[in-house]
Amino acid sequence: MGFKYSCFISYSSGQKELIQKFIYQIEESLNAEIELYMKDYPVFLDRERLQIGDKFNESIAISLCQSICMVAVLTPAYYSNPYCLREYTAMENLEKERFEKMQWSQSPEMGLIFPIVFRNSDRMPDIIKESTQWVDFSKYSLSQPELLKDTTFNETIQKIAQRIFDYFENFNELEINLCKECESFKLPSQDKIPELLKKVQTKTKTFSL
Repeated sequence: MGFKYSCFISYSSGQKELIQKFIYQIEESLNAEIELYMKDYPVFLDRERLQIGDKFNESIAISLCQSICMVAVLTPAYYSNPYCLREYTAMENLEKERFEKMQWSQSPEMGLIFPIVFRNSDRMPDIIKESTQWVDFSKYSLSQPELLKDTTFNETIQKIAQRIFDYFENFNELEINLCKECESFKLPSQDKIPELLKKVQTKTKTFSL
């Protein structure tokens, strides 16, 4: 099968400490849940976002390709970050390729991307809204320090971990290495990002003081 990671967490880098802590808690919780199903497939999270001058695209692209699924932490900044959108598009491409090899049809009810919406769920691109897998974490505050103790948060992470394991078992039945070409895998160029993915709905809102 060839996978190295259970899932790849895609997020917009350069964000403040509090939201980074939120992302790290997602990583910690997912790792704990997934370890109950499979011990040798950790969550991939690039904490440092490699320094300029390194083989940035190639290094991250290989890890993404070697991941069973993707968890995308969606904030308004995510949609304006071309690199994040390239990661998202890359996993969509991998999903299409792997589903074809499994002879599965793509549908909103299933997919290899689990969008976690942290802010502005009403402004998501339609292409993401159409997925029934997205979860709304917008109720959580950055000042809420211990998400790991929140029942709803943990139940959601448990469901994602279960779905990832389901895919793992199904892929394991396929007698081919789905990651055979990962060493040469690259993210799509910026001009290959679908316009629908880049389009964030805008609405005028009136605020009362």
